[in-house]
Amino acid sequence: MDTFEEEEEIDIYAVQKEIDELEMELAEVRKKMAEKFREIER
Repeated sequence: MDTFEEEEEIDIYAVQKEIDELEMELAEVRKKMAEKFREIER
């Protein structure tokens, strides 16, 4: 009896694009956080 189930294909390029977009968003959030921390330290 074969119980193998074929896995869904993953679009590597789409996943990498999403990762890149999230990293850019994260960089922006980190920049804003750093600015707020500088304001608080004053």
